[in-house]
Amino acid sequence: MGQTSERDDYDIFISHAGPDKEQAIAICESLESHGLRCWIAPRDVYSGNSYLEEILDGVSKSKSLLLLLSSNTENAEYVINEVERAKSYRRKIFTIRLEDVEIPRSLELILSAQQWIDYWSLDYKERLQQIIHYSKHTGQPPKGITKTSLFTKLSRWITKNLLVLSILAILIFFLALFFSNRSTHPEMPKAYENIQEISQEDFRITTKYGKHSLPSSFKLTPVGSGILSNREMPYEQFYFNLEFDNETKLRKLATLMNASFNIPDNSVLPKSVLVVLEDLEGNKSEAMQFSLLGLAEEAITDNNNKTQAIISDLKKINNLQCYPFKSMDKGFSVCSPKGSIGTLKWPAVKQAVKRISYGEHQDKLINYIDIPSMKTSGDIVFNIDNYEQFRFLAPMTRETLYYQYEFVDGTKSNIGNIHLSSSHLDLAFSANANNSSATSVFFKPDLNHFGVSLVVFSDPSIKQVLMQIDRGVLTELESEHGWFYASNISNEQLSDNNYNIELRFVDEHNRQKSFTYRLPLLDLKSQQTLLGLKQDPKRVIGCTSRSCNFLWLNSKQEVIDQIDDIFIGFAADDMQSISTGNLAKLSSQAEAKREDLKSAEEKRIASSTESNSSMSWGTPVNSSSAPSLIERLSEPLVMEVKETWKQRENVRNPVILSYSFAISPIFLKLKYSDGTFSEVIVYRPELE
Repeated sequence: MGQTSERDDYDIFISHAGPDKEQAIAICESLESHGLRCWIAPRDVYSGNSYLEEILDGVSKSKSLLLLLSSNTENAEYVINEVERAKSYRRKIFTIRLEDVEIPRSLELILSAQQWIDYWSLDYKERLQQIIHYSKHTGQPPKGITKTSLFTKLSRWITKNLLVLSILAILIFFLALFFSNRSTHPEMPKAYENIQEISQEDFRITTKYGKHSLPSSFKLTPVGSGILSNREMPYEQFYFNLEFDNETKLRKLATLMNASFNIPDNSVLPKSVLVVLEDLEGNKSEAMQFSLLGLAEEAITDNNNKTQAIISDLKKINNLQCYPFKSMDKGFSVCSPKGSIGTLKWPAVKQAVKRISYGEHQDKLINYIDIPSMKTSGDIVFNIDNYEQFRFLAPMTRETLYYQYEFVDGTKSNIGNIHLSSSHLDLAFSANANNSSATSVFFKPDLNHFGVSLVVFSDPSIKQVLMQIDRGVLTELESEHGWFYASNISNEQLSDNNYNIELRFVDEHNRQKSFTYRLPLLDLKSQQTLLGLKQDPKRVIGCTSRSCNFLWLNSKQEVIDQIDDIFIGFAADDMQSISTGNLAKLSSQAEAKREDLKSAEEKRIASSTESNSSMSWGTPVNSSSAPSLIERLSEPLVMEVKETWKQRENVRNPVILSYSFAISPIFLKLKYSDGTFSEVIVYRPELE
């Protein structure tokens, strides 16, 4: 886009904010490609000249102004000035919206009746052509030779007699001035002489809502002629005594021309302010009341925008940040809602969230924290610290807990989950209380069941918890975030008291309640052993070419005790119990494969003998008393179950059942002590 040639006028003045420069240049090039002469900064600003004068000159020499409206316009002072000048010069104003934004308040009076073109609309090019057509055919002289008009003749006569007309005009002016002073018209406003003459009508008030932790403010601008006619008064210092309707006050020394004030910090924005001016001698003006309702409107808009931003953050997948409570691994999770820049503080949570629900099943989120009332349902507690950090504590009674946010606008987040990355050994369990009204207590055994840790899920009114295991010995529980806990209670100490503990709760009024709890550690250990077996049964049993065995390291007696029966077979849908089943049926099924296996083994032996014949020095002697594979394949399959397979032998890999040769694959399924079954396990032993 090159420099336009110097002309006395332009078709269009393009007004745009600095950040919109690229789009402005593109539109300018499009208009100039249709033969229009455009004025655009900074291209048409001549170096060495005043920038402001160049802009005003460009507006005055242009037939129309094209405003490119965007979110940057409101803060572009030059753009506001350009539009105002174009309006005062009676220039046609066109508007193209580069973004979906409203007209800035500073331009509402000028542009409210104007129509605009949306840069992204489907009919943009057609409507741009209307601007081009208007600009080409407006302000042009008519074609052909025309007669001299009466106006032209009159202009020429005035030019010739300019001196005479000037003298007459001066005389008429003074005559009018003389008679006006004697007429009944009201006198011109007089300058105020003192502060008592000032009234509310002498000021215009503008407000500014504070964002991003900045204070809200307002400014009083003197507009009354009585103040402005006094050369000294606008620049004298006065005390501004301000009294807001939210019960805050402010006294500040300032000039009338610099009367800008920050509104004192308060949780409630004022709707009006009462202003009394006071000079340095103590003289006061009348009380003047100004409306500040604009602040409340801006605050509502800003608050709604912030709420929607928080809701948008919490509708993302990673919207909860959790970590283990104290040294209890992951049995107790401390969680906080998480936004785009970290965990949310309590004011933000209260602003956007109505309820946080959670539960062990996705379709049954029956426990919750109700944010407005700060009440809970179910085994969950929360805390807000002095830094307004909001967090809640939940016992991990399953490897996965599910949660969901319900927002103040009625929408909900997707269901998220808190998941234990390790295993069932990190789970927390409920202690059995002797009273249904007792406070919930959860405990977590350590990895080897040498001790336990427990957490009390009490309400905020409880200020102290005392624990008694041994009679007469009270121990005060530790506290963090208002939550009471005890770590490393020894299993030996608990077993001496039949795994019973007594907890005494002391509230803020020093009232006490005591409850007895039983920690079912023995039952729990059995449950955890069963859970571990269910997670990976193949780590307990293995099948080789001659037998199925318990594996040495992972098959302790307490593990074997969790197996009621074992089912075995050569097909997943046809297995026999090793305790009560018909193993002879398996031998019959093996007959269909035995001859093929025997034939294959004979071929292997023959091939091996032939390849090694040149190295043979005589007939090999079988030094083992055990029958060879070919001998075992010559007879039907024999399977034997060890009668005492449920008793752990003190050998490396205790045998469960043996067979004369292996049929691959072998299918196994375990029946557990709780009556459930494992998935089918597949083994592929080699034939040896």
